[in-house]
Amino acid sequence: MRIKNYWEQKASIAPIPHAEDLTLHELAKLQEENVELLFERLKEHNIYTSDRNATLADIAEENKSKPYILYAYLESPKSSKNDGNYNRAIKGAGYGRMTIEEICRIKEINIKESLYRLQNNNISADAKDNIRSVAIKHNLVPSELVNLLEGK
Repeated sequence: MRIKNYWEQKASIAPIPHAEDLTLHELAKLQEENVELLFERLKEHNIYTSDRNATLADIAEENKSKPYILYAYLESPKSSKNDGNYNRAIKGAGYGRMTIEEICRIKEINIKESLYRLQNNNISADAKDNIRSVAIKHNLVPSELVNLLEGK
């Protein structure tokens, strides 16, 4: 599978149309952010690139990752337009389309502990299960399920 087509195959809507084809400079401009801040956010997650004009897809491939994961890393942790309780990555990255395992990896949550939290809330799920399908099955929205994974 080509990384460029990942969102098209795994999700119906990319966070930004064709985001995988954009460079960090282009993403910074669209998000009204400093490009150096975006490079720093990637470094915080041990994502590096030698080509400062590489696309998100190129950087993902170079680091054996996926563009949507890198995009989630690039989202600012807290929006400056609110009181700090709203995590932009949850909404912008389309976590409902991700698996429990992917969310735990992105949010640096212990997968076994997260699955145990779900089990304690009478939610049966596997690490490979899609967040949206588990949430719907248990009358939740994806963000509520993510909160449970985090222990909130």
